[in-house]
This record gives sequence, C-alpha cells and structure tokens, in this order.
Amino acid sequence: MTDTADAIDGNSVIWVAGHSVRPGQFNSGVSMPNSLEILRRQRLHEINVDAADRATLERRHGPVWDTSELARDYEVVGFLTPFAVARRRNDGTLGSLEFQAVPRCYFNFVPHHPSPSGDTTA
Repeated sequence: MTDTADAIDGNSVIWVAGHSVRPGQFNSGVSMPNSLEILRRQRLHEINVDAADRATLERRHGPVWDTSELARDYEVVGFLTPFAVARRRNDGTLGSLEFQAVPRCYFNFVPHHPSPSGDTTA
C-alpha cells in the first residue's frame, strides 16, 4: 500500500460513500465530516454484525476479493474502515470498496466519478 498523499494529489477530493474526503484525512486521525462518520460507523456495524461467507457476499454485491486478490487487482491508497479507496490496476480507475473483518473480504467496488466542479480524481 502506498501513502495516500503520494498516490493522490493532496489537494484532490475523492468520494467515499457519497462524501468528499481529502486524501490527508485517511490514515491520519483527522476528523471526518460528522455525516460521514455516522455512515462509516453504521456500515461498519451492519457489515460485521451480519458477516457473510464469500458466496453470500457475491450474491449480494457481485465480485468479491480476498486480500491477495485485492493486491493483485487494485492498489489500495487508503482505508477508512469499512471502506478502502483503491485504484484498479487494469485501467487506473479510482474507486471505493467495502470490506468486512472476518472472513476478510472486499466487495462493492464503486468507481469515483468527476465532481460537478470537474475534479477528475473524484
């Protein structure tokens, strides 16, 4: 995993679960917008209280990756549990995934799209 600030311009805005986040907020202890923190905690609880095996996750969300598969297909640039921001290796698309703790599975890749201001990293 690379440092988020090295992987994405520190002035860029990326989108996690529909919320804009500056890369320096990942892995840094910087506080999140309250609405994102509420969503993050809610999803963390939902995902892990109803942890599922891979087959169930695939039925719910489509493609699923274990840790080695994720490293093969994506470059992870930051974590905000239960979200990971990653760049897809085959085409460079930046997006977000969700993950559960046990068994560790990543799923629900959502590409980031340009914001209305034209920021192409979002």
